Amino acid sequence: MRTVTDSAKKLTALMSKLSYKSLKLIPSTATEPVELSTILSDLVRLIERDDRLKVRVVGEPLPPVTGVREQLHQVLLNVLLNAKQAIGQGGEIVITQTQLNGSVVMTVADTGCGIPVARQRMLFRPTQSSKPGGLGIGLYQCKQTVEAHHGTIQIISTEGKGTEVRIELPLNPTPAVAHNSGIASAAVHPHV
Repeated sequence: MRTVTDSAKKLTALMSKLSYKSLKLIPSTATEPVELSTILSDLVRLIERDDRLKVRVVGEPLPPVTGVREQLHQVLLNVLLNAKQAIGQGGEIVITQTQLNGSVVMTVADTGCGIPVARQRMLFRPTQSSKPGGLGIGLYQCKQTVEAHHGTIQIISTEGKGTEVRIELPLNPTPAVAHNSGIASAAVHPHV
């Protein structure tokens, strides 16, 4: 019983670290221009070490966004690792990077198993995981981080065909937004 209580306390502490308040951007002095294309290139090289994995990057390098590099790195790493796990052997990941209406858009699409419709409704909820031993905080943390950077994250998935994760971040948040520690709402639209 003591072990269960200790585990519950640790999980509660972890969840509080991942709350909206703890994931707000740290003061603007800690933000910097972040080259997302460079982060993506480094991560692709890292996950391509698996010879069976095919990763294609489409589009021109993105201009920098203002943000916290470590947080954005963690989001992209999480999304790419999820795609890698979903495709198993012989699948493909396609990363598209574009500029659209003052924002950068990165899309990570995989040819994996897709996400069942019932699971799609719970994707960004904490403690909801379909992975054995998973804590269900990866996508929750991604959503909170993207929102803290005044962006949006969407997941579109078709069971048996694959999943597409779309992340949109503003190139130049307005000064009031950049200094505000509030979190903008994110559009999350899982479709099938």
